[in-house]
Amino acid sequence: MKYYTVRDGSETLSAVAQRYLGTGSRSFEIFDLNAGRKQPDGAALTSGSKLKAGWHLVLPWDAVGEGVDYGTLPAGKPPAAASPPPSPRAAKSEPPRGNAGPASNPPPSSAAPPPPSAPVPPEANKCVVATSPLATDWTREKLGHERAWVRSRGANQLVAIIDSGVDGKAAGLQGHVAAGTDLVTGGKGDVDCVGTGTAMAGVIAAQPKDGTPGGLAPASTVLPVRLVAAQSDQAKPADQVKAIEAAVSAGVGIIALGPYVNTADEAVAKAVQAAVDKNVVVVLGAPVGVGSSTAKPGVLRVGGLDKDGRTTADYQPGGVDVVAPGADVSNLGGRSNGPHLAVAFVAGQAALIRAVYPELDAKAVTERIQRTAAKVADRNQPDPAVGWGLIDPVASLTSPFPEENSAAQSAKPENTSSGSGSLAVMIVLFLLGAAFILVGWLIWRFLGSRSAGPDDDDDDDDDEHSPSSFGKLRPALIGSGAFWGDDRRGSDDD
Repeated sequence: MKYYTVRDGSETLSAVAQRYLGTGSRSFEIFDLNAGRKQPDGAALTSGSKLKAGWHLVLPWDAVGEGVDYGTLPAGKPPAAASPPPSPRAAKSEPPRGNAGPASNPPPSSAAPPPPSAPVPPEANKCVVATSPLATDWTREKLGHERAWVRSRGANQLVAIIDSGVDGKAAGLQGHVAAGTDLVTGGKGDVDCVGTGTAMAGVIAAQPKDGTPGGLAPASTVLPVRLVAAQSDQAKPADQVKAIEAAVSAGVGIIALGPYVNTADEAVAKAVQAAVDKNVVVVLGAPVGVGSSTAKPGVLRVGGLDKDGRTTADYQPGGVDVVAPGADVSNLGGRSNGPHLAVAFVAGQAALIRAVYPELDAKAVTERIQRTAAKVADRNQPDPAVGWGLIDPVASLTSPFPEENSAAQSAKPENTSSGSGSLAVMIVLFLLGAAFILVGWLIWRFLGSRSAGPDDDDDDDDDEHSPSSFGKLRPALIGSGAFWGDDRRGSDDD
């Protein structure tokens, strides 16, 4: 988890929020994460209480700056009071981060590593992410989670999250996080010391219970592929490629790329295309700043949107396919911000679609998401700033597209062997049916000839076996011992 140790008793929650979250208006998030928890001096944060030197305040996942510590909360006596560090963060709540290249990856330079005095993060398998009850989420009103769940909850869908790992023990995620893989330590991926991966998992697969909102696809399972162990880490392109390949080999249907994956790298871009070629939907953050990006079937470039309908970053014109909530999102640890959340929403929507329309390939799934998005301008052309518009999970599950049926039948190259097997089964069944009919006809002929008697002439025999005489022979067939394999005709004495 991320936390801050109060240096001076004169500090306020608003000041801490301004310093590490970019705005004092988010102080309530810090309060929600810490209210009622016993501090080192035995006291606890309550409404109206003042902060005291030595208190440890759990921070939201997107908190950055000098003074932010990583790991489990330390125990012991509070440290001596000291002046709070200067604020390194600009007023904007979301720095421009995406998948455009070095300018947006790794995370912004304001995300400084822990100072030398900070405790060393614990072992990977002991690293946890703080969670707390969720607040009312505006995204549910915009996207209509419950209405989408009438059609689909994403059952049997495996969604890979390539980022900082996922805390498999987080409340609301238990049972919906696969072991995954850790490219940092070589172990499992179900641990997260940064928080962005767990935040993405919450948006996708969190369970709706105890009055808290769930993820968009709560019946799905996430597969974490851990690329980094700390927010300041940079993943090598070779590791990013390995992460994508590992997800594909695990049989996922959707891959959600976090901000630590740079798809502007040529090798990474090839790995993304290889995943699409194997029928995997790939969702990534839209590129920011200057440059150009091309839309590709099977891949969705996602921009973040706030509750007022404004984009959360300066995206490249034409570099956005769709937009989704990316600011002030209620999640497992309170409220979160960041483009990775928008990516997670779209990945969750793809899981809903693939559960209802398993015959659609990756390209058809992304096209359905684009076609059903809430358009903001020309319905026949994507908007330069927001692409096809805000995603609409309900419409993507209910809108009929007849042309998808024919496309699904004609574009399944990897299932050719399966189709040939089905044809062979049909042929075998046909031959078995024909053989059964032939045997039945021979039995009918045999019994008919016996009932005709040796004295009957040819004409009578022909008449006996004509269609009109079948009704007379049917009782003999059913009661005949020759048909059943025993003597069921009885004797003359009966």
